Amino acid sequence: MPQWLSLLFIILAFSFVLLFSLIYLLRPTFMPYHRQGVGIEWEQLDERVRNLILALMRAVGFAWLAWLLSCLTLLALLWREASGPAWWTFAALFAFGLLTQALVAASFRARTGARTPVGLILIMAALGAAGLVLFGG
Repeated sequence: MPQWLSLLFIILAFSFVLLFSLIYLLRPTFMPYHRQGVGIEWEQLDERVRNLILALMRAVGFAWLAWLLSCLTLLALLWREASGPAWWTFAALFAFGLLTQALVAASFRARTGARTPVGLILIMAALGAAGLVLFGG
């Protein structure tokens, strides 16, 4: 299987992560699923609570960007020289980063009934996994 196809799947997954990162960094209010989870509108929240939520959203956005840059750095190393340790490190970092987000989103959904993007996160994980399998195979 051509390596460009595996790279395409991985880049698609990373594109979704980048999109989520930018949304969390630039959005002036919480996400619709956050509103569903807390059960009140943004304007009804105390200003200090709004500031806290925005700060946490920015922290998550920057954490996703850091994770993305780490993965891209490992991917570049892999592309140059596909060594076993680098491949497994990339696979573990990729899986941990996305599957923990899916777990957090699923947990919030289970506790609140909010329509969190669990499915989209799992699609990102599946795209990345397909890319890793094609790359390794």
